[in-house]
Amino acid sequence: MKENRNGLKKNYAYNLLYRIVTLVTPLITSPYISRVIGADGIGQYSYTYAISHYFLIFAVLGVSDYGNRCIAKVRDSKEERNKVFSEIVSLQILLSVGMSILYIIYCLVVTENRRLAYMQGFNVLSAIFDVTWLLFGLELFYVTTLRNVIVKIGTVLLILLLVKSPNDVWKYTLIMSGGTLVGQLSVWPILRNYVCFIRPKWNDVIKHLKPNLVLFLPVIANDLLGYFDKIMIGNMSIDAELGCYDNAEKLLSIPNSLVTALGTVMLPRVSNSIAKGELKSVNEMIQKSMLFVVFATSALVFGICAVAKEFVPLFFGTGFDLVVPLLYTLAPYIIFVSWANVLKTQVLLPNNKDMTFVVCLILGAFVNVVLNYCLIGTSGAVGAAIATTISEGLIAVSETVALRKLIDVKRYLIQGLPFILFGFLMFSVIHDLYVLNDIITLICKVMIGAIVYLVCSWLYIYRFYPDVITSLKVFRRKKE
Repeated sequence: MKENRNGLKKNYAYNLLYRIVTLVTPLITSPYISRVIGADGIGQYSYTYAISHYFLIFAVLGVSDYGNRCIAKVRDSKEERNKVFSEIVSLQILLSVGMSILYIIYCLVVTENRRLAYMQGFNVLSAIFDVTWLLFGLELFYVTTLRNVIVKIGTVLLILLLVKSPNDVWKYTLIMSGGTLVGQLSVWPILRNYVCFIRPKWNDVIKHLKPNLVLFLPVIANDLLGYFDKIMIGNMSIDAELGCYDNAEKLLSIPNSLVTALGTVMLPRVSNSIAKGELKSVNEMIQKSMLFVVFATSALVFGICAVAKEFVPLFFGTGFDLVVPLLYTLAPYIIFVSWANVLKTQVLLPNNKDMTFVVCLILGAFVNVVLNYCLIGTSGAVGAAIATTISEGLIAVSETVALRKLIDVKRYLIQGLPFILFGFLMFSVIHDLYVLNDIITLICKVMIGAIVYLVCSWLYIYRFYPDVITSLKVFRRKKE
């Protein structure tokens, strides 16, 4: 059990680094890109990327979660592992080739930003080679982490060297989409150490289509929440508003990475524990996960809102004032997403309650599209932000209601509420603080806010959850 816990912590650390590198890279380049190609250029890139992304998700369907779960269940048997991998990857290649052909046809038909659309095709093509689900199912998180770090460093260097003017939007697009393809290709040479491709029978390949389609429904619903709003802003508003909306989402994607990293690690571990009948261990993992995500996201949500008016102009430069109200509007959805993500990866999917997950996400996606249509025309990007926050809240509530007989909802709400109160206290203390200039004010806000939140949280955890403190001390000793 101790070895499992240590492995889980290492896997979480690797996957957290993987997610952060993926999301921080755009943030590192954003101040530079925002000043070089401007809000209009970012809007053009974001619009063409959002469209290519829809072809991408139809290419991979629900393989990210489905493949992860299937491999996790058979990873102890080399023969079964090879069989399942060969069947799923064959289906993935067939679908990806088909969608790549359809995307080429789309590029031939489209007239707006055609050159950028062609370059975004590398994103669609990368679906053929994306076997991240295999690595996650085998809990080989260090492989994806190493790959991402190397590829992202190369991407940053190329952007800084080659993108020099507003006319270089095409170079930025080519670097970003090409980097995705290179990243997916880079892991294939090591796959022979873990799996061997065995030519599968057609019936064995096609049997994975139906469960993939079931898990594809939440993927498409989730992407309606994440990308369709950008397409609607691009069609119903101006490129500059879409550029501001895209930058606001990039900032908030960092706290989201904390949650998705935990969920990706926990899905194979919980699935494996349920298969072994270790239900007590599963309940313990869920309880601690809930405690962690509310602690982390409450600090980040209220912290981002408190420093937004100083941080945004320093980070993005002029022309991005709209990002500040967008952050205020979007920030609460991070707590909803974190809550729903734990329910998804540790209760719904490991227990094969795929349809419950699907229905909740489709409900949220439907509400999101309707609200976007009603609000973007009058309120632009802010309207899309309102729609996103309401929709994510609805998903979290509906999943909680659906699982109320399986989980101790009251306990999780009670243990999480103090962190939200601590976050609000931190926000109240530092929001109106101003010292000399924006840079010093930003530094003071971060330091004072961290002290207020961490002291309150430590006292609360020490008083009511001493086992968490004990776990941290043991982990620290082992690190030393």
